[in-house]
Amino acid sequence: MSTSTENPSNEKPPPPAPLHWRVHLRDFADWLAGWLGRPRVRLATVGVLLLLTAGVVVTSSVWTLPLVIGGGLMVLVAWIGSRLDGHFAVEWGETGTQLQFRAQIRSAEARALKAGQEPPGEAEQAPPDAEVVEGEAHTVEIDVAELKALIAAAEAAGPGMPPEPDTITAFRVARTARS
Repeated sequence: MSTSTENPSNEKPPPPAPLHWRVHLRDFADWLAGWLGRPRVRLATVGVLLLLTAGVVVTSSVWTLPLVIGGGLMVLVAWIGSRLDGHFAVEWGETGTQLQFRAQIRSAEARALKAGQEPPGEAEQAPPDAEVVEGEAHTVEIDVAELKALIAAAEAAGPGMPPEPDTITAFRVARTARS
């Protein structure tokens, strides 16, 4: 007696589809290229490669220190660079060279809020009994010529003798009048 239905247990399952390793490799390569294409990742990768080169390849060489400094700075900038804001200027001329540098580093929470993420929840915030230190910061700008005059006045007064306040005040008034 023959039946048209066969026992499914006697059938061999179809062979599995061959793994297309080239497709997986291409997908991984696309993901890696996209990840390395991000500026922070690229900068950190180059910095780590410089540090490895300095530590493994060119140890005890004249290039070791510059590679370590450059690599370390690259890793540092990649780490905090997205939070870093500032100004750097070099001016030179007949009176000499001036360097101006101003840097501000935002907190990670401010960066997250700027990116549109939600603020940390109640559980993540600091407890109310945590120590809070408040303070103020002030910037003092001193002209190099004025600083040299103050040093010269202190040296002229001799050791152990404070400079006369009238001399410094007169110099400051004269300096302001010339400006």
